[in-house]
Order: sequence, then C-alpha cells, then structure tokens
Amino acid sequence: ALRKLDRVKDSEKALRKGLKFSPDAPSLLLNLAQVLQDMGKTNECFTVSKKALQVAPDMYQTQLQMGSVLYKLDRLRESATHYEKAISLHPTDEQALESLANTLGDIFRKESGRAFRAESLPEDINEVHSKSIRTYSMIIAANPSNTNAFFNRLWARKFVCDWSDWHSEMNRFHSVVREMRNKPGTLPGI
Repeated sequence: ALRKLDRVKDSEKALRKGLKFSPDAPSLLLNLAQVLQDMGKTNECFTVSKKALQVAPDMYQTQLQMGSVLYKLDRLRESATHYEKAISLHPTDEQALESLANTLGDIFRKESGRAFRAESLPEDINEVHSKSIRTYSMIIAANPSNTNAFFNRLWARKFVCDWSDWHSEMNRFHSVVREMRNKPGTLPGI
C-alpha cells in the first residue's frame, strides 16, 4: 500500500521488517524487489529477486520479476528465459507475453546490429525475431484492443519484410491511428 502511495522508502523499511520475521515469504520478497527496482537499486533488486525465485520457482510472479530485473541489467536472453517460464506457469498473462515479445525484439535489434559491424550473428537470430512476432500475435488474439502489441508486431514484420496480409494490416493501422487521434495522449510509443 505504501508503494502505491509513492512512499517507497517507508515501503522498503516495512518490507525489510516483515522479512526479519518471515525471511522466505515470496510476497514480501517480490514486493521488496519491486520497491528496490522503483528506487533504481537494480543490483540489490537482482539479489532479492534471486532469493524470491529460489523460494518460489513455480510462482509466475517470481519468474516475471526476475525477467524484469535481468532486462534492466541488459541480460536480455536470460530475461527472455524467465518471461518464457512465467508464461508456462500463467499462459494468459498479458504482461509476461508483452515483456517477452518486447525483449525478443530488443535481442533481435541489438544482435542484428552486429552485422553492420561485420561481426557474426547468433545462429538463432531469425528464430528470436519470429518468436517475437508470434508472441505479439498471441497477445493480439487474446486482446485485440492492445494497440501497443499491434504496432510493435507491425514494426517487427516490416523489419523483416514480411508483407503477407500487409494491405489488411495497414488498413487496421490507419483505422487505429484515426481513432486514437481523436483521444489525446493515447498514441503509443513505437
């Protein structure tokens, strides 16, 4: 509750006090990790997230949290692995699906940049990007109004010159943009 009131220092203090009495409580560890992440204490957040994961590896929130902190540490492939584990535990979690798709897209962008520096590309780079597109498609199938997933999938398909059903996708794109222009502040960051 303190975190939601933007009292992160008080929240951190209360959670640490609770952990003195119950050091292996996954919910306390997860909440502390999220507070530390909010405070920009990424390395400490990693340590607490790791402990939460050890205590409750089958809890999708611990996998999701570890994926998030690893992403912040720019350990993208490890991050994607934890998002995949979170999805295996909770297949319909839109946050986990979107985090995985975005992370896979970032891996593709970062690693495909190696080609411009004449470095070798990882053998699985095309599969990483295809999986990103498939994951965005899963999000859209579950929630057709998720415009971020739609725009990100459109960008990802364009990046690899996937023109299948492009006319229909562009019609939807124009329709969504027209609709959003009438609602200030709703255009997503692409």
